[in-house]
Amino acid sequence: MDFMPGKPLDQAWPHMTSEDKTGVANHLHGYISQLRGLKGTYIQAASHGKAVIEDRTPCEAGPFFHEKEFNEFLFRQTFPAVPTFWSITLSPN
Repeated sequence: MDFMPGKPLDQAWPHMTSEDKTGVANHLHGYISQLRGLKGTYIQAASHGKAVIEDRTPCEAGPFFHEKEFNEFLFRQTFPAVPTFWSITLSPN
């Protein structure tokens, strides 16, 4: 990624035409689609370390080799009182 001179999008947006805004939205859609298409071998932090969740209370674990493991970690940390039934019901498998 390279630095591009110019105004940040939040400053340029109000002055852009509808066509320009649509073009930007389409470009962003393309980038997001590419990112969603990436498949990793396991879930981890960007530095190949533990996943860190600091939304409510700091906690870390992983890396996770299966999505189910990652989801269970999220349930344990976010909803410690959720019955096992719900974590099984909401399992991706």
